[in-house]
Amino acid sequence: MAYTLFFGQHSRELERVRENKSLFHNVLQMYMRIAAFLAALLFLSAACSIARLAWAGRFFQLAKPADLQRAAQLAPLDAAYQYAAGNPRRAVQLNPYFSLAWMELGFDAELREDFAEAERLLLQAARVDATMAPRWALANYYLRRGDSARFWRWFRLAAERSHGDRAALFHLAWRMTNDGSEVLRRGIPPQRDILASYVQFLLEQEKLDWAAGAAQPLLEIAAPAERNLLLLLCDRLIAAQKASEAMQAWNGMVERGLLPHGKLTPIQGVSLTNTRLEAEPLGRAFDWRLLWRAGVHSTWAGGRHQIRIELDGREGEQTGLIAQVAPVMKGQRYEFCYRFRTEGLAVDSGVGWRVYDPASGRRLETTGESLSSPEWKEGRVQFSPGGELVRIELAYERASGTVRQEGAVILDGAFRLERAR
Repeated sequence: MAYTLFFGQHSRELERVRENKSLFHNVLQMYMRIAAFLAALLFLSAACSIARLAWAGRFFQLAKPADLQRAAQLAPLDAAYQYAAGNPRRAVQLNPYFSLAWMELGFDAELREDFAEAERLLLQAARVDATMAPRWALANYYLRRGDSARFWRWFRLAAERSHGDRAALFHLAWRMTNDGSEVLRRGIPPQRDILASYVQFLLEQEKLDWAAGAAQPLLEIAAPAERNLLLLLCDRLIAAQKASEAMQAWNGMVERGLLPHGKLTPIQGVSLTNTRLEAEPLGRAFDWRLLWRAGVHSTWAGGRHQIRIELDGREGEQTGLIAQVAPVMKGQRYEFCYRFRTEGLAVDSGVGWRVYDPASGRRLETTGESLSSPEWKEGRVQFSPGGELVRIELAYERASGTVRQEGAVILDGAFRLERAR
């Protein structure tokens, strides 16, 4: 009897456990279905959002006004799309660091002649964005307003952030003033790349005097990357007969170690460059120029400190061979000394030194003779310059009754240019 009662109670307990277990299982399944439904709903929502953004991006790339509006509608929280659709105020609400939108609002205010608001908005763009664009916008704004002091402040800040082609930047400065010294002093930061760009700009604009002035601070910090630019400046100054400025550029390069030569100081008797031919001629500025002509073959022999010039009989009846522009003292008489030997050239070879006035192209009266000597020989040429520059040139001129020469001239590294006694 007791056993039966116990067994019955136990059975009922097991039944209740089974019922509770079944209920738990049913609840768990229900929650799992709900979770799966929510996951599917989230996935569907994400897919829709991705699709909307993809379509917005596609419309944005088409860049037509109607397409930009559609992109802004599909992505209402994207500041870039709102800006492109013509809603700069909404763009800065979405992204307070969107400097382009602040600038757009500033330009709109300026068009409405609300200049105080325009200035405030452009300054806000500069506060949230330290790149060149907002500074450039402010410089342009102050140029239009005729505010010189604020213009130069923001122009210089823009220049400090500039890179690449800076021509538009420099043009802006020259719209404010025609005084190159003011542009250099107030607008050009003492940074090597900016100064080099500015000198290049001035050369392209044919502002040679201002380029020479801008080169002075550049020469104090110039690196090998600026050597070609400074040599170009020197060439241009020589061509313009600006001897003093050309020597400043040359001597500045020497002081910076950009050239393997010495400084030129005509007042102290130093007028020739590379007199010992220890360095390969640059062919530019004040160095020797090997003049490449038909029938003429010139080489520098660095180990022997010599230049060899060969004529193959096909050279022109009058042709330059080698030349150097030298700064001199006007009104003084000079003597140019050289050492040479020849191979296969007749006595009346027609090869000789001439001296020209670069300003007029006039050939100066000189002493001297044709070069012809199988042994090493020293030659001398005297002349009196009419200006501060001379061009000393070895040239060939076929003498009447002779055939064109075949042979060679070898010049030793023993050049001198001295005031005649």
